[in-house]
Amino acid sequence: MQNTKGFTLIELLVVVLIIGILSSVALPQYTISVEKARLTEGFLNAKAMTDSIQRYRQANPTLGCPTDNTALDADLQGGRWDNPNGGKVFSTKNFTFTLKNNCTVDVCRRDEGTTTCIVKWTQIIPDQDSGSNYRINITSDGTTDGQKLADFVGAL
Repeated sequence: MQNTKGFTLIELLVVVLIIGILSSVALPQYTISVEKARLTEGFLNAKAMTDSIQRYRQANPTLGCPTDNTALDADLQGGRWDNPNGGKVFSTKNFTFTLKNNCTVDVCRRDEGTTTCIVKWTQIIPDQDSGSNYRINITSDGTTDGQKLADFVGAL
């Protein structure tokens, strides 16, 4: 009489193989989703900062651009200012946002613990009298951040 309890080695290997195939398909999609979530975090904070600068300029047309965070009323998430009472750099786990004197915000997407930018763009708010779209995003090589980030995300 033979014991029929348990699984054969072949059955166990087939299950392990199926789990391996499923995980090899799911892991790249998970990585892409995480990166898109990080970029969304950056866009939301950059938009909050530029909208706050725009509101400041509309309320104080003679003062020009805010020079530090004390003039901003932005609701920024997941980071801190380099100086809570007048800082120019807001840092999160994945991004660095730098206020510039010409009403721009430099955004640097970086890996944890590094200072090099993976993706960098500038949020620009032109003069209110220019009649152009107030949020034009230009990278240092002249392409818009939408083009640059679409290429970056498309390459993931």
